[in-house]
This record gives sequence, C-alpha cells and structure tokens, in this order.
Amino acid sequence: AGDALFHSETAACYYCHGSDAKGRKDIGAPNLTDNIWLWADVPAADGAEGKLAAIRGVIANGLNKGVMPAWAGRLSPEQIKVLTVYVHELGGGQ
Repeated sequence: AGDALFHSETAACYYCHGSDAKGRKDIGAPNLTDNIWLWADVPAADGAEGKLAAIRGVIANGLNKGVMPAWAGRLSPEQIKVLTVYVHELGGGQ
C-alpha cells in the first residue's frame, strides 16, 4: 500500500524522490533507500516507534530546510502512517 501511495498522483512522492526512491540531487531530494537520514533524526531515535515517529514528523510537517511540503491535511493520518512505514522500510528500517 505504501508503494502504491508513493507512486500515486495523491502523494506523488516519486516526483521529487524518483520512481526508485533514490532521490533527485538536482532539486535536493534525498535518497530514501539508504540508511543515511538527512532530516529525520532516525539514528538517534529510541526503538522502532521512535524511528517511525521521526519519519512521520517529516512527512506530516514538511521541512522548512527545503521544499518538502507538509502532508498533514492533504493526506489522511492513515495514508501518512502507510507512507511512514514504507519510507522506513526503504531505508533498511527494522
């Protein structure tokens, strides 16, 4: 479900992060498939729930450091949760 949403016109994550989720350096969109977390402080988070919360925060609230929009209000809480788990798994999250 996360893959489908990532590649849908609803979330359209693939526009910036690429269809392979490896990011578009030309616009500063990070690679989501490695274990390097530029904005979500996943490495410092405690446990799986903390790691998911860090990613969920970036998806829901966006970033003032770049062009990542806030998705809260555009996507349902359930869609944000599905994307959170999907992005976490892309980066090797366990």
